[in-house]
Amino acid sequence: MVGRMTAAVVVAAAVAVALWVWPGSVGLVGHGKSEAGSPASSGRARRPIEQLSIGVKRRAEDCGIKTRVYDALAIHYTGWLHATGEEFDSSIPRGDPYIFTLGAGQVVPGWDQGLVGMCIGDVRKLSLPAELGYGASGVAGKVPPNADLIFEIELLNIERRTGP
Repeated sequence: MVGRMTAAVVVAAAVAVALWVWPGSVGLVGHGKSEAGSPASSGRARRPIEQLSIGVKRRAEDCGIKTRVYDALAIHYTGWLHATGEEFDSSIPRGDPYIFTLGAGQVVPGWDQGLVGMCIGDVRKLSLPAELGYGASGVAGKVPPNADLIFEIELLNIERRTGP
């Protein structure tokens, strides 16, 4: 085994790098504010995100079921532009959880990939390259074309479903 990296080691390293890139981002951040002290606000240049990175911000103490494709999920989320740290959207100030079917293409591809295996109460940080976010289109007035994105997502509820 010496000299060979297992999948678990690769994932652990990716999570460690993701948390190092944006230190101090523990917990749901700011409720409408970009995070003070983030690398973007300190003036340091940000490296582009090259692949999906999944960070676990908080694990639920009790996990009865885990999310799987075609489950209906209720979440709270906050999204930031990776390059600037600017918040572009959040469900939290609206007070209404966002509800969608996992794996049905109703959300950006990074969410469909990065939210599988969550428990109610878990909070994840997803770092998405542009192609797993809004891609070349962006979102008018909110997300520029080809923007890498950061999301913090809290899973509030799972409704088990077996198909679309």
